[in-house]
Parts: sequence; structure tokens; C-alpha cells
Amino acid sequence: MNARRLRNRALKAAGWLGDKHGAGKPVEGARPWPDNALRHSFVSYHLTLYGEVSRTELQAGHDNKILFKHY
Repeated sequence: MNARRLRNRALKAAGWLGDKHGAGKPVEGARPWPDNALRHSFVSYHLTLYGEVSRTELQAGHDNKILFKHY
């Protein structure tokens, strides 16, 4: 199975299926995939897992002012 199909199956299973990001026909009542959702998830989980602000800043590519403003 290719990556697009796997992504679309995951989006559908999570209730995030819309056409904004090429996931196919919109499903009635489904929410569009939020901008930067994967980035936000990565930073939040990375900070929780490692507990090191400086390490997360390096991985995310910005300083702690931005880190704590958005995450």
C-alpha cells in the first residue's frame, strides 16, 4: 500500500477527511486537517518525551519564546 493510501486511511479513521490536503472527497461533517497539525504534535510529544527544552528547540528550529507560545 502506498503512503498516500495509508495517510488517507489514518485521516479517515481519525475523523479528519476533507479535500483540503488531497485526501479525496470531503465527508459530510468531517473537519479539515488543521494546518501544522503534525508539527504541533511532534513538538508536544518531543518535549514531553525528552523533557529538554533546548533539545526540542533544536529539533523544531525555533527558540523557547515560540515554543511556549504555541505548545
